[in-house]
Amino acid sequence: DLKKRVVYPPIARSSGLEGSVTVGVYVTKTGKVDKVQIIQSDNAIFDAAAMKAVRETVYAPAIQNGTPVGSWMRIPVKFRLR
Repeated sequence: DLKKRVVYPPIARSSGLEGSVTVGVYVTKTGKVDKVQIIQSDNAIFDAAAMKAVRETVYAPAIQNGTPVGSWMRIPVKFRLR
């Protein structure tokens, strides 16, 4: 679902830039994104697109003792030209 939401920044595409962004995401017990932060980025040009795609995705929450709980995740978002 995340891959479908990633929009390649037009300026990066026209410049032939590729890279990846690691996004830290706090996922609530309902699977919704509450907080987002950039952990690592090859190029700041990709940051906004990566954060937007991650925010729009619903995730499976972490399970602790059989109960859904909120937790932090690291999500890599790759930008590759075909």
